Amino acid sequence: MAVINQRWVDIKVGIMEIDHLFILCSPTAPEAEVLEAFGLQEGEPRVHQGQGTANRRFFFGNTYLELLYVQDELALQSDTSRITRLHERFGQHCSDISPFGICFKSLPSGDVELRDYRPDYLPHDYQLALAASNPLTEPMWFFLSSPEHKVPPYRTQQMLDSAGFSRLSAVIISTTQGASISAVAKTLVAESCVSLVPGLTPLMELIFDDGIQGRCHDFRPALPLVVNW
Repeated sequence: MAVINQRWVDIKVGIMEIDHLFILCSPTAPEAEVLEAFGLQEGEPRVHQGQGTANRRFFFGNTYLELLYVQDELALQSDTSRITRLHERFGQHCSDISPFGICFKSLPSGDVELRDYRPDYLPHDYQLALAASNPLTEPMWFFLSSPEHKVPPYRTQQMLDSAGFSRLSAVIISTTQGASISAVAKTLVAESCVSLVPGLTPLMELIFDDGIQGRCHDFRPALPLVVNW
């Protein structure tokens, strides 16, 4: 069990592992400063050629957090990138739209409709798929497969354990109250360490190391993020 904003929840163990997570941010992601001020060390950033986005990244023992921002508006609205609906998420005039994304290392076992996505920045031997029925009120669900001989980037980056935590155990995503949960979300929740709960505004809560220390840090209002360890 772990304390999450004074709520007790069961730590879920799922068969689908998370590759990385993202939070949509302002241009150049100045929100990274609050993570650095907390004591986390920034890893290597990346530009997503052809997709119109770039990121600043913070690596952990088994995943990384991506602060995603728009670098090229035209590329973001291109025929290739339109399938992601990122342009709609970035233009979130509605507070119900989720600013989050969760990428898994494998496909769900359930009957989930997927769409192949081949952005320019993706190495030819990698495969990326998006959940087809993915409402904007939920995180962007996507799936990345890499060759077995390739070492995931978080194993080559410095782990951010200076704050006293290392491995991601569970994720709790708050969606706005009244938003219906899609069939794909129900499948992913059943097969992973991700939980969806109702909330007043979108929020991402990350639990590290099973929350064994019972500690918590809230990065709001700079980021809709709470970390528990």
